[in-house]
Amino acid sequence: MEKIRYDVVSTKKVFDGAKQVTVYGIAANTVLANGELCTVLGLDDISPKRDFVNEIAEKLNRLNVSPMHFKNIIEDIVARQLPYVAN
Repeated sequence: MEKIRYDVVSTKKVFDGAKQVTVYGIAANTVLANGELCTVLGLDDISPKRDFVNEIAEKLNRLNVSPMHFKNIIEDIVARQLPYVAN
């Protein structure tokens, strides 16, 4: 299996029709033999908090997470950050 590297990416999103906000996501990249990156998959809108997303990317890299589990792991981490709402 090729080595996967998880990198933080940023995009601009427009909210409320006018307010532009920078949001951060993670791209799962394969490092090719010539050193170029090939994006396998990614999520471009995880959080507006760069430090939070950077922490996730570092952990994914450290644990050498398979891209097969990438989206589920992100969903679990983000869900734990949401406030609890009782029905």
